[in-house]
Amino acid sequence: MTAPADSPAETIDTLIVGGGMAGLAVAWNLLRRAPDRRVLLVEAEGRVGGNVRTVRHEGSVVDLGPDVLVARDAGTLEVCEALGVAMVRPSAAVRCVQVVRKGRISKMPEGLVLGVPRDFGALATTPLVSLRGKLRAACDLLMPPRSTDGLSLGQIVERRLGREVKDVLVEPLVAGMHGGDLDRLETDAVFPQLSGVGGSVIRALASTRGAQPPSLRAPGGGMQALVNALARALGDRVVRGRRTVALARQPDGFRASFADGGSVRARTVVVATPPPETAALLGPIAAELGDVLRQVVMRSSTSVVLGFGRGDVSLPEGSGLLVPRIEGAAFPSITFVHAKWPTRVRDDLAVVRAVVDPSRAPDVVTGDDDALIEAVLRELRRFVKLGEPRWAAIQRFPYASAVAEVGHRARVREARERAASLGGGGGGGALHLAGAAFDGPGIAGVLDGGKKLAEALTA
Repeated sequence: MTAPADSPAETIDTLIVGGGMAGLAVAWNLLRRAPDRRVLLVEAEGRVGGNVRTVRHEGSVVDLGPDVLVARDAGTLEVCEALGVAMVRPSAAVRCVQVVRKGRISKMPEGLVLGVPRDFGALATTPLVSLRGKLRAACDLLMPPRSTDGLSLGQIVERRLGREVKDVLVEPLVAGMHGGDLDRLETDAVFPQLSGVGGSVIRALASTRGAQPPSLRAPGGGMQALVNALARALGDRVVRGRRTVALARQPDGFRASFADGGSVRARTVVVATPPPETAALLGPIAAELGDVLRQVVMRSSTSVVLGFGRGDVSLPEGSGLLVPRIEGAAFPSITFVHAKWPTRVRDDLAVVRAVVDPSRAPDVVTGDDDALIEAVLRELRRFVKLGEPRWAAIQRFPYASAVAEVGHRARVREARERAASLGGGGGGGALHLAGAAFDGPGIAGVLDGGKKLAEALTA
């Protein structure tokens, strides 16, 4: 579907720039609704899937990037079912959440929503919060309502429940999912249940009791299985190793130029790359759009996976640990892969994954791989008993995810509006932005976003 570098530009209906999960989802949904549409997806790297990375060691299947799909409705799993990708649930171990507090490990109390209690009884017996912290949290039920306009999630939680609950219960859960500093995160984007709640947050969440929790699923062969299925379904409409270097408006759409000297004309362009890369591509034709995209805060992360003999470790029950920032560790979370996904790991092995946050430990992630492994082992041994690993795998993610800081949703809305206003000269063409930064975090966010965008393009 691509023209040689010295031939006239090929004309297609839709060009998708970026072969991560977002770009794949848009392309697949688009072709499912309009099979005859001429669609081309170009990816700069030699592989598609973006941050989805699945490795295999000694028969173990381990995701270095996202490892679970948080399905809030049946539609989220539609793409998996249509592609014939067998989905499995994590083990019951995920119901047991352990938290490190002053070097000791205790269970997270039940009845919390992202660390915020639905009733004060949820805090009564936990050793994670001191008596003083519990009494301070109880003040939430007595304090008068106050406006939350302009406040971050951390500011709201600390005002209502106190600093200890914020730091020990809420921060590790939210940081593990969204990253960033709790005192800078936008409530609407991260914790919509508390959006606009100026009074008691405990009472606000009490009304959600009994609500169906999201379903956790993942392909049995790791998240890469979903990527591979999407790529197979798209066939030669996917071109790997072709970098888009420029985009120019045309009377009836856009002309994209590639690093190999080739080009293509498309009436519709969907850019599904991380915001910094999108800004570099679109900035030359829309300076203000580029400025908005550069304001989207991105976080990087590094996954370190270590494989052990089962007898060489002593781990607490559950599928992993949450580590509050105040504990001073390099990582917000540790996953016991063999406990979370027992069918993926041999019975005689234990696999531990730590996601290192550079904002917590910049010196750790800047070293070479051997130094990084030693640093992670040293920190892990503060909390759990570990022998010497049999193998290790490391993956660095420069653009792990967008951080929804205060104003994020407004920036995303403005970026999409500016992109839509570009169109093509003379009123033709359309330009759209896709990806987790725009559609919501996680695989579920980009799958849902891809479906909605495809519906809009074929309406």
